[in-house]
Amino acid sequence: MFSINNNPRNSKIQKVKLQVPGDVKYELHSTYNLLLKEGYQVLSVLNIKNGGIIVYRHLYEDTNLYEENSIVLKIRLITNKGTVFPEPYLYAHYISARTTIDLADIFIEEPIRNLGLGSILMKHLLQIAVDSQVDKVTGLMVSDDSQHKAKQINFYTKHGFEISGNRLLWKQST
Repeated sequence: MFSINNNPRNSKIQKVKLQVPGDVKYELHSTYNLLLKEGYQVLSVLNIKNGGIIVYRHLYEDTNLYEENSIVLKIRLITNKGTVFPEPYLYAHYISARTTIDLADIFIEEPIRNLGLGSILMKHLLQIAVDSQVDKVTGLMVSDDSQHKAKQINFYTKHGFEISGNRLLWKQST
């Protein structure tokens, strides 16, 4: 499922060796505890073929979760070959007195695109929107070409967004 090129000349993806070679379960447990110790909010741990995924939220020092305006979600992808870096991430922030979340960026390196990682990040963002009772999630689509734009349209409509030009809108169900 996860075929990741480890040649730095062809890819920006790097893999860091597991602490215990081949022991994904140990790596997931160790990483989970480390993220908590460092103050991150672990949102979910998912098992995948030959590995696991930890979805976590970056929280800024000395900021209460309910006062935090930035939403930085990351995926720690751990395979039996190693931990993948850079980590896929989603960046958004609250606007309009926390009634709206504005989606700023979803970043996933090319070799690990189209594996469902963007959908995992988006599902967690939309759950945060529901949990924090925001009215809507907005954003802009920025495309390099028509093929990329078609993929973006499919991605956002799949997650319940309305698209008008390059503007995105997801509304809370009432």
